[in-house]
Amino acid sequence: MSSWFKDASGRIRSGWVIAVFTVVAVITATALHAALYLLGLMPDSPYSLDDPKLGLQTGANLLSAIAATAVARAMGEVPGFERPKLVAPGAAAAALLLCITVGLGAVLSGTLGLSTCDWRVKAGVQQLLLIGPTAVAEELWLRGAAFRALVRGTHPIFAIAGTGVVFGALHLTNPEASVVAALNVALVGIWFGAMAWRANSIWPAIGAHLAWNWFEGFFWGQHVSGIQAGCSLLTATSQPPFWGGGAFGPEASGLTAVLLALASAITLAWPKLTGAAAPPNPPASPPSAAAPPPSGPPPPAAPPP
Repeated sequence: MSSWFKDASGRIRSGWVIAVFTVVAVITATALHAALYLLGLMPDSPYSLDDPKLGLQTGANLLSAIAATAVARAMGEVPGFERPKLVAPGAAAAALLLCITVGLGAVLSGTLGLSTCDWRVKAGVQQLLLIGPTAVAEELWLRGAAFRALVRGTHPIFAIAGTGVVFGALHLTNPEASVVAALNVALVGIWFGAMAWRANSIWPAIGAHLAWNWFEGFFWGQHVSGIQAGCSLLTATSQPPFWGGGAFGPEASGLTAVLLALASAITLAWPKLTGAAAPPNPPASPPSAAAPPPSGPPPPAAPPP
């Protein structure tokens, strides 16, 4: 029997899951960031990918996302941890799109070359460790348990578009943000949401987010959503507003918007994976038992000749 708290199947209604998830995420993130501020451990302004204190802020985001996810799981909502191997194709897709938008913009309207940084290997590992936690946290916040609850309670397209809009709005507080930048970031969120829904797993979205930030900052030397680039492998410039996104980064360019819209349409048209990962092969059937002997008296013996 359904009620105001549970649906007819006995599950906690999606609205309650989303509300509790949001409250836990906001309270824990606010508390952790306030602690960093009071201790003087917030990143220096302007933010840079080479600032080690950036890792403390991103780590706080990850702790907040883990706490909210744990509470949602306790309420019966799964975050979508099936098919972890899909992190690789998600990362490959995002890296390809990022390379096309930055590389094409540089070749057709700007410059492209090797950076002069002499500690590239260390910088690449450090930047992955610094910005990686926020990529995972944002996916847990927006494409994890709350996303699945929203899909269950409304419609997949509403969940994909809605979380994409929230993703864009969250980046309005980033350095050098603008309405155009936020709209493009919303398109990024829509693409990641389409991945999570089509794959029935959060892993491709996590892989895509990690690869997007790392290739943007370290590989191409671009600003990552307004955070200044640090030591990088390459350097690329392009002419905004179509070929480049200016101080915010490639997310604010017109070319990126076109590519993201195309990628989202392709992903939404992709066949949807359903259910959990394939179970192992069932054990072979045991051999059938020997037929029991016939009942009743034995047949009479043949008469002697």
